[in-house]
Amino acid sequence: MSNMRRGFTMIELIFVIVIIGILAAVAIPKLAATRDDAEAATCIHEVGQLVQEISSKYTKVGNATFKTTGIEEMTNVPVNADADGLTRGIAEAGTTVVDGTGVNYKCDGENIVKFSGADAGTDYNLTVTVTDGTTPASKTASDAIKKNINADSSGERIYKL
Repeated sequence: MSNMRRGFTMIELIFVIVIIGILAAVAIPKLAATRDDAEAATCIHEVGQLVQEISSKYTKVGNATFKTTGIEEMTNVPVNADADGLTRGIAEAGTTVVDGTGVNYKCDGENIVKFSGADAGTDYNLTVTVTDGTTPASKTASDAIKKNINADSSGERIYKL
């Protein structure tokens, strides 16, 4: 009786490695797309949250106080995203007022939404301007935000507060 050791042949090992490689080639792009969709969904939610919180703050404090209130006092959306190395959130640092200069929101590292405001007599006009993103997540988010806020053809919507 011969004393043969049982094991896998080289052909069997190569075959298994090829199958694993094929599965990985299919799974990795799907994982990247899922990550982009999650980032876009978070951006969409945060922009909607910003619109609601800015409007709520205006209703609560009135026109005179609102014009000097910084964005960081209005929201829990990350502020100072650039300095913190975040790819999404409010890009500006410090006390940033929603005025004519505006406040930028970034998604996936790109500024895609600008919140700016101006007096309109006793009211306040909040202008939300959405620009097209170029990365997969920012593109998906900007398209959905335009639809959600009923933006005009230029990507702009004015809220009368």
